[in-house]
Amino acid sequence: MKELKNMTNGEIGYTAPWGMYKDENGQLWLRDDYLYTLKSKGTFTLKVSKENNILTVDTSLCDNKDIEYWQSGKYGFHEDKESAPLKVTE
Repeated sequence: MKELKNMTNGEIGYTAPWGMYKDENGQLWLRDDYLYTLKSKGTFTLKVSKENNILTVDTSLCDNKDIEYWQSGKYGFHEDKESAPLKVTE
């Protein structure tokens, strides 16, 4: 497993859905220190791909409850000096 900040262009991986959050402007972000695997397993259901230095997420494997949280903005960024947000597209 590697951290999302180390994902390379052309790579596809899966991370825990609570590593993503929506800010007050509706922009989705990923925590850069979250781990990802190359195959979906356990709670690693949020598909993340990187192409041309742009991260894209696919929520089709995620629980509907997680998607509702993102849409409502209930997941928030946990202030952490070791982590930086990564902007994503959906």
